[in-house]
Order: sequence, then structure tokens, then C-alpha cells
Amino acid sequence: MIKIIKNLKMSHKLILTPITAVFFLLLLASITYYGLSGQQKAIDDIFNNRFKGYQNSSEIVKNIANVHANLYKVISWAGANI
Repeated sequence: MIKIIKNLKMSHKLILTPITAVFFLLLLASITYYGLSGQQKAIDDIFNNRFKGYQNSSEIVKNIANVHANLYKVISWAGANI
């Protein structure tokens, strides 16, 4: 490999470096894109599946608090003979 590079003309040697850099940048970009698409799928799963359960449980807690407040109001009214 080194022998092949030594036998190249100077202009080809000068062009070889940027081409190699661009190749590795494209390789890095493709790896990054693959990683980000995996992250997007994970975030989508968290929001659409797991967060929905949290929203449902939050709604249940809110409804229970509302029932508790109304029950307390009825007990207070009964104690005040309204």
C-alpha cells in the first residue's frame, strides 16, 4: 500500500487526502444518521406507549382528587345542616 502511494504523482497525492477525508465524513454521517433514527424510534416509543400510561394515571388521580373534594364538600354541608 505504501509503495502504491509513493509511486503516485504529486497531484494525485494532494487529491488523495481530501477524498479520504470526505469518505470518512460520509461514513461518519451515515453512522450518525443510523444512530439518530434509532433514537427517534426510542423517543417515539416513550411518547406514544409509555407516556400514554402516565397520562391515563394522571387523569385517574385528578378524578380521584375531584371526587375527594366533592365528598368533603358534601360532608361539610351535612355537618352544617344545609
